[in-house]
Amino acid sequence: MTIKSFEQIWELICEQFKNDPRYNSFAYDLWISIIRPLDLAGDRAVVEVDTHFQQSLIEKNYKATLEQYLADVLGFEVSLEILCAEEQEKKEKPAPVSAPVSHFGNTPEEYTFDTFVVGEGNRFAFAACQAVANDATCSYNPLFIYGKSGLGKTHLLFGILNKIKETRPGSVILYVKCEQFTNEFINAIQEDNLNAFKNKYRKVDVLLMDDIQFLANKERVQEEFFHTFNDLYHYGKQIVLTSDRPPKEIPTLQDRIKTRFESGLITDIQIPDFETRVAIIRRKAESENLELGSDVVEMLANKLKSNIRQIEGVVTKLAALKNLEGKKPSLSVVQLIINEIVMQNKPTETVIDRIMQEVSSTFSVSVEDIRSRRKTADLALSRHVCFYLIKEMTSLTMKEIGNYFGGKDHTTVLYGCERISEKMEEDRSFADVIEGIKKNVSNE
Repeated sequence: MTIKSFEQIWELICEQFKNDPRYNSFAYDLWISIIRPLDLAGDRAVVEVDTHFQQSLIEKNYKATLEQYLADVLGFEVSLEILCAEEQEKKEKPAPVSAPVSHFGNTPEEYTFDTFVVGEGNRFAFAACQAVANDATCSYNPLFIYGKSGLGKTHLLFGILNKIKETRPGSVILYVKCEQFTNEFINAIQEDNLNAFKNKYRKVDVLLMDDIQFLANKERVQEEFFHTFNDLYHYGKQIVLTSDRPPKEIPTLQDRIKTRFESGLITDIQIPDFETRVAIIRRKAESENLELGSDVVEMLANKLKSNIRQIEGVVTKLAALKNLEGKKPSLSVVQLIINEIVMQNKPTETVIDRIMQEVSSTFSVSVEDIRSRRKTADLALSRHVCFYLIKEMTSLTMKEIGNYFGGKDHTTVLYGCERISEKMEEDRSFADVIEGIKKNVSNE
């Protein structure tokens, strides 16, 4: 197998970490998944993380393990250098713990009130957030915003953050996801460093916490959050929270916390109406310097109704295709991309079953033979096509794909995916066959 880049090598390192019984999934999600591979030259590997805190903790707890993994994969000892992208900040000013996760290229600075499209379903929430950002007296405290995923709650939080940074630059503002708060609390207990944790969260002027519903079923974390909330509230600090449901519907949430949430202003965000979706599409297209016909805009607004991130993601992809191919987006291309998004939201098992059936039909081999241990040229090719398509069309890891095929090693899956990618580059007709299978799976 040919490993072509440090990124691919690092993918193998990540797989080794996931399989290491010494570590749990929390350790991987919190500390290893955030590492970005930069360069591998001789016996020196360079990676990067965002903050000094991440750099220090990874060097202390995981550097030796990662160096051993590199030696196992490469066959020689490697020195791992962990760089930090964050410039040294003033010690009394905590940096945001995390930025919004977006697959569509948005950065925290782009999430402003000016870029938020206001409609009937979000008008009150938008006005409340503007009031919080413009009023230092905490009239709405806490402000609790709830609604389904992808409707703009995180956008509003960062709208508050960016507005306060502009108008009250001396304010200490902290944005954090509830899961991040939980993981840091657990780590603080393990490291016997609760005082530092408390100082970080209780010495801010504004606390913006996303996805507060993840407090459910976490009694110890709820206890710590309750005291953090009380401390901030007592000293007149602003608290803004988001959730996918109202406080009363968050399971196992302590009554005293529900009472605190309900003591402020609660507002929801509804699914945007047709006119608002059209405005969102046009705003996003304008930001991408993309001209869309009214027929394309109308199709997008009619087909994608419940998730703004999906709508923006399609527009971003259309802009990328136009930049690469120089073609104005057509209805057929838009429909194909919409089908891909719909497919991504289907259960993984359903997608895999469709892939297996389509590959079986295309290459005239049975599904049972593809999943068997038989080793013929036609079966190997069909199997590798399945590896490739499952990797492309689902979120399964290579290890999970290997397990689906009887416990095959993840390096076998990686090799199969690489083989298909190379064959598609070399043979246009073969690439057309693979794209045809993808289209059939998506259209099902």
